[in-house]
Amino acid sequence: MQNLKMKRFIILNNLKHLPMTLKFLLFLTFLSLSFTIQAQESSSSNSTTSKNSSNSSNLNTSSAFTNTSAFTNFSTSSNSNTSVTNSSTSTNSSAFTNSNTSFSAREKQDVRVSTPGLFDKSKTIYFNLDSLNAQQWSFPLPGAKVISGYGARRHHSGADIKTCAKDTIYCAFDGVVRMSKSYGGYGNLIVVRHANGLETLYSHNYKNFVKVGDQVKAGQPIALTGRTGRATTEHLHFETRINGQHFNPNIIFDLNNNKLREGSVKFVKNGNGVVVKPVKNA
Repeated sequence: MQNLKMKRFIILNNLKHLPMTLKFLLFLTFLSLSFTIQAQESSSSNSTTSKNSSNSSNLNTSSAFTNTSAFTNFSTSSNSNTSVTNSSTSTNSSAFTNSNTSFSAREKQDVRVSTPGLFDKSKTIYFNLDSLNAQQWSFPLPGAKVISGYGARRHHSGADIKTCAKDTIYCAFDGVVRMSKSYGGYGNLIVVRHANGLETLYSHNYKNFVKVGDQVKAGQPIALTGRTGRATTEHLHFETRINGQHFNPNIIFDLNNNKLREGSVKFVKNGNGVVVKPVKNA
């Protein structure tokens, strides 16, 4: 500090002996240099602000399904053939191009709700199961055995599969949690909406690990098996739904062998309902 003061004193003392013209030229040079530095600092600040603003914008506009590229093959088509060619599984992802984590009050409260805009572009939609790799799907309860199939008894809207008490339940596909709560006979329940409009439901859970709005990945632990609600033994009641309507989950998964089916699934809007059929890929 002492050395700095001494240097300033020497400089100022030397300036006193310079001619007035030279002093004036030095003053102008100093002013010009100051303006240049200020302009550079202002430009740098604006550039940083613009970059941060751009990054913030990208984060805010990213949908809940940014990483769900597996579902870009969930296409709309008016083709009524019973087989699906590779060209028909295009990137027309129906109503879900701009999907986000926002759900209406009813969507957060009720299991059976239609998905806004799902069939706006076409009355027929295909879900190409063959397009999914091993990281893009997961059997919800590995090693499970079916103890009660879909429709095995009146009003049975899913399949009951069992391993042991408090076993880990995994999310079937990437998606966003639409419901996570205690819900009547379902007990502790989770509903996940996927990028293609498909929904999977997991119930009778001992404990839920996720909440509404959470983004979940295929294979992510989301709950533990239990017997909450109307259940006589610890198990997972697993459902698949489209536009609020349940359909046989055995169309998506081979429940007896714990694996994903091959081919595609065809969904056709028919009045207030949806006809669901498995189809072969050409």
